[in-house]
Amino acid sequence: MSLNAHDHFAGAAGLDTGAVREVLADPKAYADEVRADADPATGKVAFGFLHTMGAETVPGLLHAFRADHPRIRFSLVQNYGEAMLERLRAGELDLCLTSPVPDAPDLVAEADGGELVGWAASGPYRDGEVRTADAELYALYLRPEHIGRGVGRALLTEVTHRCASAGHRWMYLWVLKDNARARRFYEKYGFEPEGTYAFMVGTHADEDIVMRLKL
Repeated sequence: MSLNAHDHFAGAAGLDTGAVREVLADPKAYADEVRADADPATGKVAFGFLHTMGAETVPGLLHAFRADHPRIRFSLVQNYGEAMLERLRAGELDLCLTSPVPDAPDLVAEADGGELVGWAASGPYRDGEVRTADAELYALYLRPEHIGRGVGRALLTEVTHRCASAGHRWMYLWVLKDNARARRFYEKYGFEPEGTYAFMVGTHADEDIVMRLKL
């Protein structure tokens, strides 16, 4: 297959040569599409969220938003929290929901200068719409440069202590099966796998591992 100058440039830049050909074939149509996506009244919003929020929280948010903005379109992405934050920083998402609203105050870790370096949130375990007597770790995030420095373990220790003091007997969490680093971290802390949950991301099925720890 021979490459023309446009193909060579696109390949060197890491672009999809097929998409480049489409743009060059009808630049006006492409420009109109870009303007439509960016239009505040009719544009497209790339919205990422945890799969556990897809059945309850997200439909309600979209329904309420569309009541006032019926022409806005959404591109929906389901993934685990850190992957969505990376896509948000890269400009691939406009906004994302990485944890449910916690029932208890968030727990943060700060460096000596006051810089926020970690964050955790927990609350009652959610079994569908039902809140149970067990606890759930909703979120645990660290700045990448502070991973491996004991910050995550310190946050998790404080979270489990608070949940145990509140009378919870077990703590649950959900972690993506492919997120080997996070799985090792939780296993070293004492969490054990209890089951799996498959969820769809577009046409691809991802799998979460449900883990629990006796408090």
